[in-house]
Amino acid sequence: MIAAAAALTGAVLVALQLFPDWQFRSRSAAMFVAFAPYGILAWLLAIVLVLVATRRWARFWAAPLVAMLVLQSVWSSGYLPGPAPAASTSTLRIASFNTLHGQADADVAAQQLAAADPDVIVLIEVGEEFVESTPLAALLAGYPHRAGLATPRREVAINTLVVARHPLEQVGEVTQHIVLTTTTTDGRPVTMIAAHPSNMTHGLGKWRAEASRLADDVRAHIAGPLVVVGDLNTTREGATYAIITEPGLQDAAQQSGAGWRPTFGGRDGFPALIAIDHALVNDQVVANRFDTFAVPGSDHRGIVVDVSLR
Repeated sequence: MIAAAAALTGAVLVALQLFPDWQFRSRSAAMFVAFAPYGILAWLLAIVLVLVATRRWARFWAAPLVAMLVLQSVWSSGYLPGPAPAASTSTLRIASFNTLHGQADADVAAQQLAAADPDVIVLIEVGEEFVESTPLAALLAGYPHRAGLATPRREVAINTLVVARHPLEQVGEVTQHIVLTTTTTDGRPVTMIAAHPSNMTHGLGKWRAEASRLADDVRAHIAGPLVVVGDLNTTREGATYAIITEPGLQDAAQQSGAGWRPTFGGRDGFPALIAIDHALVNDQVVANRFDTFAVPGSDHRGIVVDVSLR
């Protein structure tokens, strides 16, 4: 019975990856596919139970289970760590953090961001109370260039604020994402999109539409160096991830050799379970490093990415 349940779990995850449009038919399916890497464990459990608990002739049922295990392992191979590509002299470090409507510990957030020492900080679901707290305000004083706006006091913090050491120019804003230009440490221009499209619980149509609008802006700026960073509310297996990356974006965590870095689902000491906070780059940008950090009070981990221009 347990073996059958494990195999069924793995089979559903495989089907949702083979037919990603199914995710637009059901919120449950769209959320469940985020756990696709855990399908490896489901197939392993099913194989072990079949080999241990069945008669010799019935063990042949393990063969298709092994085939499914291999398939899921191949699909998940991008989560394996690897060597980081060499950086050029034209670099930029970006940090992004979802504060969970300002519920994150601002003191710890300031400490983590100071330790990361980024050139650009993207704060998502952030309000004035959070950014005006003493330690964070002191840190952000070193970032004179700003775009976006913290949510006013006494309102639910849903806005995105971007601060930078180098000049920022806002060239476009669509619901849930901001298009900006900034420069690398040696003054070369780069376009950055700070993104926070809706998740599937706000409606499958909205989830798809906001990802599509983000993809449209990616296409509009794909000719030059481009970085997309933020809480994208999708894992690599998600249907909207395919929409967003289709114009020609690659995952920075994978490209940098960082391996699987879950960013969501853990809080106050519990580990994160899935990776929905991303940095994506086009073929004119190389991701050299990707890391995460935890802040009590938020169900997201922050991300830090080092990129360099080719």
